[in-house]
Amino acid sequence: MNYRRILAAIAFTPLILTAAACGNTESTPAAQSPQQTVTVTESQGANATGTADQPAPAGTPTSTNTAPTAGIPTKPSRDDANVDARDFQTAPGEYNFISPSGNVWCAIRTNSNAGETRFGCQARRSVPGSSGVTCRNTNSHEYAVKIQDGRVIQFCTTQGIFVAQNPRTLNYGQTIMVQGDSCTSTTEGITCYEGPGFIISRDQNKILP
Repeated sequence: MNYRRILAAIAFTPLILTAAACGNTESTPAAQSPQQTVTVTESQGANATGTADQPAPAGTPTSTNTAPTAGIPTKPSRDDANVDARDFQTAPGEYNFISPSGNVWCAIRTNSNAGETRFGCQARRSVPGSSGVTCRNTNSHEYAVKIQDGRVIQFCTTQGIFVAQNPRTLNYGQTIMVQGDSCTSTTEGITCYEGPGFIISRDQNKILP
């Protein structure tokens, strides 16, 4: 009797194990794919549509007027004199000329004594001098400038002190020199030097170092 029970128990054991195995079976979840991190680098100059901006076209160069302009001449050397002073002599020891416009009249005097005007110019029309002198721009009250005793003096004149009959024109680009005193004619005006100098024209009236 006991022998039969043992056999029955042995026979029933695999069934129990099989049932237990089936009851405890769980589906293994599929392995999750590893997450990928994507780094997006924004390209420089990208616009809102995602396309790169095109380089800005080069700006149009600003036009520059490179035409030469006449400046105030510096003190010339003897080699810069390009006219014969004798052609401008109007009296012994006196040389006169006018500007091409006829506005400025000048005289260089080599026979002046100490305290007398060495040379100078006067203008029918000009502007107040850099020293503050203001004239009326009339025939009886003209702007004038002179070099006397090594000094440049701006003043008003009521007489034609630097005027001569039939003076020769000192054309643009010409320089006259008499015993170291010089005057040059340019479109800027008449520029004269002894030690110091001056320029005078319709638009300028300056003392120069």
